[in-house]
Amino acid sequence: MDGGYYITGLKTAWNPEAVPSGKAKIIEYLEKMYTELKNTINHLQKLEEESVNGSYATLEHVAHHRGQATTYLRSKGITPPEYPF
Repeated sequence: MDGGYYITGLKTAWNPEAVPSGKAKIIEYLEKMYTELKNTINHLQKLEEESVNGSYATLEHVAHHRGQATTYLRSKGITPPEYPF
């Protein structure tokens, strides 16, 4: 089954990367994902009406995963970093 990037409209096979293990690999993976997010947001600036809906979808998606990460860290007895806003 094909998935797609909501904002860019690119189609991609749904085959997520394996979750890396080890602090260095996880940091590398997160940096890669945030670079992709930055590129997507830059792409949004080139769109018109679709960019508003795409912005909300992207922010909601990031917030969802941040919540998952926060819950995971707390379940491991780790205090997650404070939100900057």
